[in-house]
Amino acid sequence: MFEFLKRNKSTITVSPDTVKESTNKRIFLAGGISNCPDWQSYVADELKKKVKNLDIINPRRTVWDDERKDSSVSLDQIVWEKEYLDECDYVLFWFPKNTLCPITLFELGAALYTKNITSIGIEPGYQREFDVITQVGLVDKGIKITNSLDSMISQTVESINFQNKINTLTVDIKPATKPKKPVMKLATVTHGFF
Repeated sequence: MFEFLKRNKSTITVSPDTVKESTNKRIFLAGGISNCPDWQSYVADELKKKVKNLDIINPRRTVWDDERKDSSVSLDQIVWEKEYLDECDYVLFWFPKNTLCPITLFELGAALYTKNITSIGIEPGYQREFDVITQVGLVDKGIKITNSLDSMISQTVESINFQNKINTLTVDIKPATKPKKPVMKLATVTHGFF
């Protein structure tokens, strides 16, 4: 009855919660978690304000460091991230300077060949900046790399909105009339062999 209330709604799902079924596109916030500031909450809130119909997947658990001592929680987290990385339509990457982000580097390597990466952000002082820029450049998908969260958010919003416009374009294309085939007369060749 109130279908209009469901439209234009973006959501944020935080690990280990399950994303609710929707027709929204999904974006995964890939990047440093351990020993890093909570950049994901800021990015998720900004994307929710600026992009319609987007499910934002935030892998940062609200109680992460205390739970990390339990290996089953770590296993659940790895499986959760893999599942949602596989299911998402978009991925953004943030490399904070606080750590090397080895898992994020691994995820970036896989995503470069399989996912629609909206943007990559590298905080000034990140130790592997050269490596990330070089690897991304070798793939040559036109991915923009930035050095601030705000410019990464802006690029992501621009990329998603552009994709949404492309997806909603409808073009009335009439099938071309096929040209009439010319009548070809086959020549009869006689060689006298038969």
